[in-house]
Amino acid sequence: MAYPRIVAFDLDGTLWHNWLDGNKIGCKGWVSNALEDNLEIVGNQIRDKRNKSVRVKVSDDVFNIISDLIGNRVKIAIASRNTHKSLCDRALWLLKVFDPRTNQWRPLSDFIVYSEIYNESKQIHFERIKEYSGVEYHDMLFFDDQAANSEVEMWQGVTFQKVAHSSRGLMLGEYFHGLEVWRQNQYMRCPMPNAGPDPLPNRRHIGYVGTDWFTGQRYAEGMRRLKSSRPSRWGWGMYVADNPEMAAFFARWGRENDPDTNIYICRLFVRDFEIFRQMDKVWVAEKGSIHRTDNHHSTDEQIAESQLKRDKLIARTFKVDKPYVLFSRHHWMREMRATNLPHGKRFNEMVLYPQVQDALFYGEPIKVSDARPRFFGPDYKVLNYHTKMRPWNILCNEETEDDFLSHGEA
Repeated sequence: MAYPRIVAFDLDGTLWHNWLDGNKIGCKGWVSNALEDNLEIVGNQIRDKRNKSVRVKVSDDVFNIISDLIGNRVKIAIASRNTHKSLCDRALWLLKVFDPRTNQWRPLSDFIVYSEIYNESKQIHFERIKEYSGVEYHDMLFFDDQAANSEVEMWQGVTFQKVAHSSRGLMLGEYFHGLEVWRQNQYMRCPMPNAGPDPLPNRRHIGYVGTDWFTGQRYAEGMRRLKSSRPSRWGWGMYVADNPEMAAFFARWGRENDPDTNIYICRLFVRDFEIFRQMDKVWVAEKGSIHRTDNHHSTDEQIAESQLKRDKLIARTFKVDKPYVLFSRHHWMREMRATNLPHGKRFNEMVLYPQVQDALFYGEPIKVSDARPRFFGPDYKVLNYHTKMRPWNILCNEETEDDFLSHGEA
């Protein structure tokens, strides 16, 4: 089985239960001039020698997890905001784990290759891990008990697995689930080719994206959308239309004062259609049980938390796990009155989340002014996502069907 090149762990609430609090340790006296000398280990507990009620506990599963990573030659990293690095370093040294390669017990700290224990954003932690290691984000897996820290998946591409209970810490089931999600992310990864007469024989034209010049160049290289202030009601990702006129509208929308040289449309391609066809896809009701994200009035952390909540709802409602592709209908907008788009009629959208987008898709950017004369030709036909339910294996539930019926839609 494949493993990530780097697996990273948060400390408090993840590698051990609760918080290793440097403001409480030593409050009943120091045993030396170094605060970390107050720590001792008894069984699975690390505690203060002078105040034994101040302690954290490591679950049995953590020892098995670390040994599994060691046996599979995975590099281990720590990414923690704990403000007492020396205490954390000592705690990691006190913990002994079994090395299956040598049949010896050694300090956990011996196996930590990258140690980011600073009160900084997890994004900064992973920027440094990437810089030091030369390993791409998509080859990393991160375990953390804070939903907000899934920002490293959204913005950077690190596979994120949330630890459900900080009072319990990381469990074996969560570890295996994180590995499986990472493997699914890797399975769909189809690298952009460098050369060849037909480098992507299984590619398929799959939609249209309206964008600016800079982002269009990123899409041409198979890279993910960067963070911006544009609305993202189903979470952060690439929003794809099945109608080139719709993509052209959104290319201009919010950029009314930009020159035509910055208004682009991309014909979007999946690099391997068979991988895409096998992927999980869901069609959700526009206003139903699957909640939307207000990114205009939310912090990065809140947007990340919202995405995790949506993932849980999708899993419970449709019995699918990430990575998945989301489809929905979008209400007609007043700004569309001056276009050729049908008045008052909802339209289709497909959302490709970042892990999916940069693993499997790329675009062919062209200025809207140059593309528009071709809209009635074969390269810019309307794709009608609602007719793709069966051929693309899109799951639709009763709530979605009722949503269609309530609007008189097929």
